[in-house]
Amino acid sequence: MHPIDPGTRPLMGSATGRDFIFFSMDYTKQTLTLAQQIETLKQRGLIIDDEAEATAILDRTSYFRLADYWRPMEVNRQTHVFKTNTHFNDIVTIYRFDTKLKQLIFNAILQIEITTRSKMIRYFSADHDPFWFANKDLSEDAECFQSNIAHVRREIKRSQEDFISAPTMLVSGTAVFPSCLNCHERLLYPGLPTRTFIPSNFIPNSAA
Repeated sequence: MHPIDPGTRPLMGSATGRDFIFFSMDYTKQTLTLAQQIETLKQRGLIIDDEAEATAILDRTSYFRLADYWRPMEVNRQTHVFKTNTHFNDIVTIYRFDTKLKQLIFNAILQIEITTRSKMIRYFSADHDPFWFANKDLSEDAECFQSNIAHVRREIKRSQEDFISAPTMLVSGTAVFPSCLNCHERLLYPGLPTRTFIPSNFIPNSAA
């Protein structure tokens, strides 16, 4: 095993046979307790109105996750001194807003994904057969087709789903979404432009 110099910590390791390769960097900072984290923030000029609540938030969320949200409120990135009148509660408010925004975006993307998968089954299976995704004659790009099939095979081996025996679920339920869209993009579907990525009637409306 490669020796690690004193004062360094391994960032990541990768195994090659019985050997390990480490990427190291100098890191001398010590882990701070929650009380020490609160004191450090106060020394840097952060206003903490309720230390008990702030301690509980740091315990649940972690110092470094919140650090991403207070960076813009620092006067100096090296000393980490905060701008005048910066409150811990304001940082938490921004963090919670960002969390809720991410949840909304994720839910919207999830609904588009579910609807698109569902309509792929209805359109392509009805006009061709349940194994349309495995028919190379329906694809205009041989390389993309082979890549998608290889991906589906990997997903079949990896999946533990009970419904994997249904042909359409191999693509709509098991394969990841980008591969699903690649299958559709390359499919020569009558009545649709060859390069149409997502037809307008594939997009869910607000009533869906």
